[in-house]
Amino acid sequence: MTAPSAPEPGPAPILVPVAPQDIVNIASAVRLAHNFGLEGMRLVEPETFDPWRIEGIAHNTAEFVSRIERPPTLDAALADCVWSVALTARGRAAKRTVLGPREAAAELVARSAEGPVAIVAGREDKGRRHAELERWHALATL
Repeated sequence: MTAPSAPEPGPAPILVPVAPQDIVNIASAVRLAHNFGLEGMRLVEPETFDPWRIEGIAHNTAEFVSRIERPPTLDAALADCVWSVALTARGRAAKRTVLGPREAAAELVARSAEGPVAIVAGREDKGRRHAELERWHALATL
């Protein structure tokens, strides 16, 4: 008798940078997402967006850059996602699920079998707004 197999993982996560302030930071996120095979990017409230300059900084990513979505809000960016994790440098505990990087990655893979999953990064200047804390399912400390 064979053990039941785990469900096949779904598509790779979507990277969701929120309010990036600098084109170089967007290009860095594009390079990271492209190199690690993420499904796509949904860019929320960027200070600037110039696909030509982004690809000029993150060479050979024109096809990936052409697929960047620009939803108007974080809610719109995560509307179809079944699970999302926000990246943070600070440990937080109050009523939040906090995961390490490996745990968050495993959860993203497992949940991707149910539908789209997302990794949320940003705000660069002041972190997340209090109201946004309810929009994701877990925090991943880096």
